[in-house]
Amino acid sequence: MRTTVFGMAVILATAGVLFTCGQSKAAETRPAAGSKAPAFMLKSFDGKEISLSDYAGKIVVLEWFNYECPFVRYHYEKAGTMVELANRYRDKNVVWLAINSTSHATPDQNKEFADRHKLPYPILDDRLGAVGRAYGAKSTPHMYIIDTNGVIAYSGAIDNSPLGREKEGVINYVDRALAELTAGKPVSAAATEPYGCSVKYGKAPAFTLKSFDGREISLSDYAGKIVVLEWFNDECPFVRYHYEKAGTMVELANRYRDKNVVWLAINSTSHATPDQNKEFADRHKLPYPILDDRSGVVGRAYGARTTPHIYIIDAKGSIVYAGAIDDSPLGRKQEGATNYVDAALAELAGGKTISTPTTRPYGCSVKYGR
Repeated sequence: MRTTVFGMAVILATAGVLFTCGQSKAAETRPAAGSKAPAFMLKSFDGKEISLSDYAGKIVVLEWFNYECPFVRYHYEKAGTMVELANRYRDKNVVWLAINSTSHATPDQNKEFADRHKLPYPILDDRLGAVGRAYGAKSTPHMYIIDTNGVIAYSGAIDNSPLGREKEGVINYVDRALAELTAGKPVSAAATEPYGCSVKYGKAPAFTLKSFDGREISLSDYAGKIVVLEWFNDECPFVRYHYEKAGTMVELANRYRDKNVVWLAINSTSHATPDQNKEFADRHKLPYPILDDRSGVVGRAYGARTTPHIYIIDAKGSIVYAGAIDDSPLGRKQEGATNYVDAALAELAGGKTISTPTTRPYGCSVKYGR
């Protein structure tokens, strides 16, 4: 008996593997072909830090990936599409990056998949989903091609044959677009409808913490609002600079307060004391609380690495920015500094896609306890 794609969907859904061949509500908008590709910095599942800017002047293919998805597995275990294309175009100024935005993905499973299939490119860890949402990735696979000027040249499906069901007239859209770009020609079909499993985005980890002045605060208290989480340590010189010299955090919190934005500082320093935090808050007239995460549970759930380390959660409860406050540690840039958080909040308030959803955080390491 011939198994149709619909029939396979029913079988897999019954088995607990859910996918859609079309629209996913997780990502409602995406940058159109011809627009600037959102910048990002992500770690690969084997620990390498990779930024889109590392490949300036190259053609970059982004493949949204999930090893659990049958549409993805088909292209690795049967057709060999992705690896063949990546290898064929590697010497033609083309870089291939797989990105996994599956919230429940594990490093071990991704590393095992990469080793088993001898991937010639990394799988990047976007479990927070900020990069996937910035691109509007809807399915796995969902393909983006970025040209040498950093502009999206193609967005959509890998081909027109889900699970190899088309026996004749198969068009590999990515192969065609890469052939055109590497020949110096414009891409003839810049957008197609992606197919596959919906991207399994997660929500920002929920929490309830007490502030150092005794109030109990839950993330759910701010449902429907934009929430900024600032990892904080009053002993850290990078934090102190933004309070004692630049005034960055308080100024931003005050400026966006009337734009549906809530600011929360979180201290995951294991040896922090209530008195020190309350004194700091009083001295700097903080318009927001400092939350007590001395246990480190919330910091570890978010993957907070430095103080400061900033996360922005949108009104739907999704993480849309993670990284540094700016690109000027201790104010070392005299001109041309970019405040990533200000830019992201302005874009959110204006209903725009966040142009830089992740950056490398800087500062003191978070002083977690054992």
